[in-house]
Amino acid sequence: MASNALPALLSDDYRQNFSALINPEATSMPKRDNDYYLKQLRTKHPLVYADLQAGKFSSPGDAFRAAGIKKPRTRLQELKNAWSKASPAEQKEFDDWRRSMSGAVPRHASSTTSPPLAIASNGRLEPWPRDRIERIISVRRMRMGQVMDELGFPRLNGSFASALRRGWTLDDDMLIALEKWLQAHAGVK
Repeated sequence: MASNALPALLSDDYRQNFSALINPEATSMPKRDNDYYLKQLRTKHPLVYADLQAGKFSSPGDAFRAAGIKKPRTRLQELKNAWSKASPAEQKEFDDWRRSMSGAVPRHASSTTSPPLAIASNGRLEPWPRDRIERIISVRRMRMGQVMDELGFPRLNGSFASALRRGWTLDDDMLIALEKWLQAHAGVK
C-alpha cells in the first residue's frame, strides 16, 4: 500500500489530528466553535442538521444537545458562570443570602457571637496566632487531623491547614473554635 493511500482512508478530523502529532507547526487543533459543531452535525447527524435548517430548533445549541454532540450545562456550571460575571457587590449580596439560608450569620452582621477580630482580619489569620498555633502543634507533636478533632470539625476538613499555610480565609465558626482552642492551650510554651 502506498504511503499516500493511508490518509485517504481516514476521516478529515483524524488526518488533521494525526498530522498535528507528526508536525505540530503544520496544523493546529480545530477550534471548538459553532462552525466546528455545525460540521459535526452535518456529517454525523444529517437528520438533526436538516431539522435545524428547517427551523425546528430555536438555536444551533438546541440541535447540538439533541444530537448529543454537546451536553446541557449543569446548574453548577450555570452558577459558576453567573458568579464570574457578577459584580463584587452582587457577589457579596448573594453570599449574604446564601449564609442566611444556611443559618450562618453574615460576616458583616453583628451578633452576640461576633467573630474573633483579635486573631483574624477579614477571615484571615493574623501572623501572631498563626505562629502561636504552629508552636502549639509542634510542642504537642500534633497532626492537622488531631487539631481538627479538638476544634470540633471533621479530620479531613482542609480549610484550617490552607488558612495556616496559605493564608486562606476561615469561616466564623472555625475562628470562634480556634480562639477557644488557643485560650485552652495558653499554658503551652
